[in-house]
Amino acid sequence: MDIHIDAHARAVIDDHLRLMTAWNVAINLTAIVDPAGMARLHVTDSLAAVPVLREGPHATLIDIGTGAGFPGFPLAAAIPSMRITLVESAGKKANFLQVVAHATGLSERVAVRTRRAESLAPGRWDVVTARAVGTLADLIELSLPLLAPGGRLIAWKRGDIRAELAAAGRA
Repeated sequence: MDIHIDAHARAVIDDHLRLMTAWNVAINLTAIVDPAGMARLHVTDSLAAVPVLREGPHATLIDIGTGAGFPGFPLAAAIPSMRITLVESAGKKANFLQVVAHATGLSERVAVRTRRAESLAPGRWDVVTARAVGTLADLIELSLPLLAPGGRLIAWKRGDIRAELAAAGRA
């Protein structure tokens, strides 16, 4: 992917994964438990957005339905100029995210909100990210009010993207 991150960013990502592995036993953050799978399916997948983010406005990002902190934490590590809001409605997961933000030294730039994205103030973020959250049509409806003028939605989708786009046409 031609994405280069420095040693500090790699350390932040490593710490995030170590904490996720430890907490996963108690609160089921992910079904992927082997380190190689986590690196490939969570971290690398999240970092795929870095080139897109660097192309346009990216000072503020909101990651809706962040779960265990993907893509939010890897993106925060890779792009230190960005301020990120992680939105997770499950209290246990949000507590985990708070611990990671503090333990990795990202708490000055990474805020955690324990609520649903629908309840957030409109029009504040340059970028909305969503990974493994709803249909594309639902994501568009959820994201548009959150975006600042000229903002962008970056959505990770698997499967038939043409069908997703067709279904989201009206949105």
